[in-house]
Amino acid sequence: MADEIAADVAMGRMEGPFEVGLLAPSRSQRQVGSDGKDKIRRAEDWRSSGANDTVGVPDTPAYHGIDAFVHLARAVRSSSHPRQGGLRLWGLDHEAAYRQLPVEDPSHTFVVLNTPQGPTLWKHNVLLFGSTASVWGYCRVADLMTWMPRCMLLSPNLHFVDDFGSVETQRLAHSCFRTTQTLCAALGLKFKDSKKQPPAQQHQLQGVSLSLGDLEATVAITPERARRIDNQLKEILLNNRLAPREASSLAGKLQFVSQSLFGQASAAALRPIYKRARGACFRSESADWQLTEGLKEALEFLRLRLRDSKPRVVRYEVAERAVIYADAFFELEGKRFKPSEIEDVPSWGNKPPAAFTNGWGFVARVGERTFFAAGSVPFWFARHFASKRSYIYMLEIIAQIVPLIVLSEVVPPHLLLFIDNEPARHALTKGFGNCRNLNKLLQVAWSFTEKNGWWPVWQRVASSANASDGVSRFDFSLAREQNWEWCESDYDAIFHRLLSAVNAFPFQGL
Repeated sequence: MADEIAADVAMGRMEGPFEVGLLAPSRSQRQVGSDGKDKIRRAEDWRSSGANDTVGVPDTPAYHGIDAFVHLARAVRSSSHPRQGGLRLWGLDHEAAYRQLPVEDPSHTFVVLNTPQGPTLWKHNVLLFGSTASVWGYCRVADLMTWMPRCMLLSPNLHFVDDFGSVETQRLAHSCFRTTQTLCAALGLKFKDSKKQPPAQQHQLQGVSLSLGDLEATVAITPERARRIDNQLKEILLNNRLAPREASSLAGKLQFVSQSLFGQASAAALRPIYKRARGACFRSESADWQLTEGLKEALEFLRLRLRDSKPRVVRYEVAERAVIYADAFFELEGKRFKPSEIEDVPSWGNKPPAAFTNGWGFVARVGERTFFAAGSVPFWFARHFASKRSYIYMLEIIAQIVPLIVLSEVVPPHLLLFIDNEPARHALTKGFGNCRNLNKLLQVAWSFTEKNGWWPVWQRVASSANASDGVSRFDFSLAREQNWEWCESDYDAIFHRLLSAVNAFPFQGL
């Protein structure tokens, strides 16, 4: 650490030593980078000094995750001529990143380095790690480093903090890779030679492996990274303890992996980890941070997802897509309500919603065939969703899940599903809600779709345009008129499977 500070002083990034005062301490921090290698970084730890508590950030910096690279590959593939060759991926890492940018007022960036001879005082002239303002300030420059090649070189560059990259055809990729470095170097912004990833079909980006084929892109977690994260989860479970800082670091790693590989199946499992990460705001750091039952379930579920993870394959062109409309209703005080009419539903007091008359229905177009079915959610299933919102959301989610289960043998990978309840659509898209059993149901639904390699997209539709509106109310006149096919299945058995999956621990899925 002392050698690093001395090197920074020689380059003008720091000054000192000065007379020691009561200021933020500097210490070393061991981290694992996205490349899987250990890194020792200086950590001024502004959280301990309290400086970050004075900063408010109402937004989140714009980052380009793995999905952005896949979408870019799809766009380049669809707009390029075959003679330009296959797709190529390249990556760059900004050297020193924050440390290339000056701070506005160096009097705010003193640090103390403890040595065997006593404490020494130093001052930063450039942005320092650990500061919230450094992240937002640097990302503005990183956005500029992405925007300039786009406008001046027509190179579709992306960045995630200080990691830069792009996807281009074989004919243009090397030119984009070279000229991006030249343009940024002209402004004094250099990239690490050791981290350069020249154009190739496959690279490791953001902790996962991305491979670009002629027809599809494949995203996979490396065995080393999966094993390392699994060991960390296992250690937390054995120690029965997760402190807020460790939870914050763990949530960041898992967010990378879950977004890249698991879709939204792990979204609900990440919620208790993020909640624990925020726990330091309400309890002392010295508190006994034992695992709750919710955390234990979440960690076990995430370990299962890591063990069972499969490469995620995304085709550039969608050849076929199934279209599914689904709806539901329930009766209260002799009147029928749709879940989309939640604001008009009167208070039902102590009445158990599981006893309400209810119904669900769907209409699915698969190729040249149109299927339909309708039914009711049994009492013994509905009673596990007792609150008003969880009961209503459950009805809508069931209406969306059931057609996927009964038509699993015939639907193509890409699915377009219509729903007329915006809050329920939001819960399905995010993968979590505000109820434990509802979250388990969403986990089951998303795990089932990912297991089958499906890509569901939910869209809002007006109730008047919902083709399943009549079917869900057991009005089959339109279905008979259009010669739709009734989808025969043992629906009671399906609800038994769903309930077993919701209640199972550890998670088993369908």
